[in-house]
Amino acid sequence: MSLVEYQTNGELIEPPLRQELLPPIFKAEIFDQMQRIARMMAFAPLVPEHLKGRDINESLANCLLVVNQSLKWRMDPFAVAQETFVFQGKIGYSGKLVAAALQSCLNIKLYYYFEGTGEQRKIIVRDRPKGEDTDRVVEGTFEQWVTKDKNGNINQSWKKQPDDMLIYRGTRQWCRRYEPQVILGVLTEDELEEIRAESARDVTPRKAPPPAPKLPASETQEAETVAEKSTRKGPPPAPKTTPPSAPPPAPPPASETVAEAEIEPPFADPRAYVDRLADQLDEAQSVEELHEIWLAHLEVQHRLPPEWQTKAEEQMRLHRKRFQDE
Repeated sequence: MSLVEYQTNGELIEPPLRQELLPPIFKAEIFDQMQRIARMMAFAPLVPEHLKGRDINESLANCLLVVNQSLKWRMDPFAVAQETFVFQGKIGYSGKLVAAALQSCLNIKLYYYFEGTGEQRKIIVRDRPKGEDTDRVVEGTFEQWVTKDKNGNINQSWKKQPDDMLIYRGTRQWCRRYEPQVILGVLTEDELEEIRAESARDVTPRKAPPPAPKLPASETQEAETVAEKSTRKGPPPAPKTTPPSAPPPAPPPASETVAEAEIEPPFADPRAYVDRLADQLDEAQSVEELHEIWLAHLEVQHRLPPEWQTKAEEQMRLHRKRFQDE
């Protein structure tokens, strides 16, 4: 819940300070109710398959994650469960669910405006109608935000419903920038698609070089016969002198060969990667968490072009200064 609440007329209201600052999950009576709901969800035959674990305890734990997120969003947990999916051990939520959560939690209605066509199709996301004073605006284009698969092909959702995908991505981007507590730690489908494309590796085995060509058997026998005849008639003619050829280059050291084989491909969309890194740095709650995110980035930094490495470093400096000022 934001510390700033919005009335329907757009006026800001500062709510009174609460004596109890702990999240509801830490209250025993609420946690007991959450467990009862999670148990009912785990036994429901129509619950999504990805929430069912190897045993009932694992299913209960998965369902409790959804119930807890629903409590934060003030939404029906059974409806939220239908808009979830799992990829590489991470639970994701649909883009339209994030938009619904924003309105449910903060009573904020976003306004969307489109410009241009094709790859230059642009969306402008605002929290007030166009023409009114506001500084909470996010803009993005199809070219900047479109996601692709590991082969570089545009994903089908962006091909079939580009405006819908721009709305989902713009809503998430606006929320991460201005109300990050609403979707703290939540991943949407386009973010997981980017992770899937960037983590893909080419595992096709390398082909062995073709064998050297061999002379036909008839030519080999003819050469041997000519050599025998020249030996019987007399001493063989003096061999022709040929200038010594340069020695073949030495093979590269084994370490260099291994290094070349392990070179990772560059990111397909460095802008999207740096934007996601900035979002993660925004969510950091301490200097230690900030440095953990940065250490993870350093492991893949070499896959970015130099100019985007510089932009990533600028983001880190800004967020480090944020904690120093605090």
